[in-house]
Amino acid sequence: MSRARALLSAFDEDHRQLTLTELSERSGLALSTCHRVVGELCESSWLCRSPDGTYRIGHALFELGVHTPAYGEVRRLALPFLSELSFETGENVQLGVLDHDEVLYLERLVGRRSVPLVSFPGTRLPLHCTGVGKAMLATLPDEHVRRVLSRPLQRFTSHTITAPGALMREVRAIRERGYAFTREEMSLGAFSVAMTLRATDDGAPLAVGVTVRRISRTPAATADRLRRTIDLIDATLAPVGDRATRER
Repeated sequence: MSRARALLSAFDEDHRQLTLTELSERSGLALSTCHRVVGELCESSWLCRSPDGTYRIGHALFELGVHTPAYGEVRRLALPFLSELSFETGENVQLGVLDHDEVLYLERLVGRRSVPLVSFPGTRLPLHCTGVGKAMLATLPDEHVRRVLSRPLQRFTSHTITAPGALMREVRAIRERGYAFTREEMSLGAFSVAMTLRATDDGAPLAVGVTVRRISRTPAATADRLRRTIDLIDATLAPVGDRATRER
């Protein structure tokens, strides 16, 4: 299982198709071992071999992924409201869940005034420099936040905040005002406002973010529009959470 995980983890947004040699190099497995395990993964449709000889993620992983509670039910119920928000504002909208102290993106909708983004469904990004990440970080106990901020924090732009003290102050400010706001901290030219939803059944925080090329209105005004979407999604998710609680 660890070898299969190493091979599957070799794929990311920048490496969607890999040769056998590249899989061996990125996974750290010997070429002979890589060849054997890749063959087994292809038989199970976890990987798929393209006509040019490269390999990509197979449909079996997608089918498995859509049945996870965080991805399937929450995404399905939230999608109509996320679509409406993106259509009305013309901006990009993302839905993310906290997973292993990272943002795991469940959905991204591209608006007509789209700003280039690095987030796609299934990708992971840090908490300290993304709107949805900061919003979810603010829901965690201080001890957990300090543990996350004590790790090396990557600087993506000149605006990325990496000082733990400054980030801790921002977390407290987010708790007070009720929303997170980023200024070109992940990508130049991208600003975002984000707020949290009800947690998933396993307690993992969820957040919705709106990413824009520039803030034409105040962040608070954008947050007010986002809050209406959050309230609608929360009201829709509430019966699901109540049902899950009764079934446990």
